[in-house]
Amino acid sequence: MDTMNYGEVIYRLVFFIAFLFSFTVIKNKNRSLLVFPLLLFIGNIVELIVLLLKSKPYYPIVYHVYIPIEYMLLSYFYLQNLNSKRMKQFILFTIPLFFILCITISYRTIQPFIYPHPTLQFNIAGILLVVFALTSLFHIKEDMASSIYKNYLFWINIGILFFYSGNFLLMGTYNYLKQRDPDFATQLWSMFNTTLNVVLYIFFIIGFICSKPIRKF
Repeated sequence: MDTMNYGEVIYRLVFFIAFLFSFTVIKNKNRSLLVFPLLLFIGNIVELIVLLLKSKPYYPIVYHVYIPIEYMLLSYFYLQNLNSKRMKQFILFTIPLFFILCITISYRTIQPFIYPHPTLQFNIAGILLVVFALTSLFHIKEDMASSIYKNYLFWINIGILFFYSGNFLLMGTYNYLKQRDPDFATQLWSMFNTTLNVVLYIFFIIGFICSKPIRKF
């Protein structure tokens, strides 16, 4: 097994562990956190399908379906956790618009024997989610009795910021590089996307742990 494969194994293992930890949010009063068990369940199923179809040229189509679903769920999470009326209206506006954009872009880019990764859709979602995460970070009210580092919103936001901003340049060039130099594109994917996925889900795990209510005896 080569380094890239080890990276993928670690990523899928951390992803599954994050899914298991996501059930710790069930007892939290913030019901919007229930988005994460659903999101990570769907994500693990998607990765399993991709693993089974990896040898097929059309496997990226799975991501064309997953990205708008992921965006909708994360948007709902921010919709419930931001107090700004304007931001809530903006989020509501972007959800159907993003779905329309995804369908349009996928329709125009997927052709017979050409199945590009949905990198443009990823970056559009990433820009919007980074805006939501930054807005959420600026509005976190630090509990006087505890550190901001014990706030689950802090860790979830930081994970999203790292993941989408770190992947932006890769996603902007990946399909081009894949056509020109597939091996180099694969190396970059493993170096950046796989690594940032691991970082994202580690931050999610920390956030889930922080969301667990503290027992008082």
